[in-house]
Amino acid sequence: MMRQCSKIFLLLLLSSGVFATEFAPGEVVQRFCASCHARGIAGAPRSGDVSDWSARLAQHSFDEIAERGWQGSRRMPPKGYCQRCSYDDFVAALEEMLPQQLLP
Repeated sequence: MMRQCSKIFLLLLLSSGVFATEFAPGEVVQRFCASCHARGIAGAPRSGDVSDWSARLAQHSFDEIAERGWQGSRRMPPKGYCQRCSYDDFVAALEEMLPQQLLP
């Protein structure tokens, strides 16, 4: 009986999304990025702000910015606090924060 309960619990847990690694870009931004990027805390470029992101993109390519954020840079921790995010999730969130006219 215990073994059967364990199997049922495991199936429920796996189907619940607890171990999901893909998030919607807006969800990642809201849950993990906005705490700094909504107001520009600690020099973080503000979400959707053309001048903040233009300055960053003048110094580094989009791919370099993505890699630096993924690895951690200055005051930004690796993956920007989204430890469960895949690299693709992270890049999609970055694209979500950039003003549309600056997207690669």
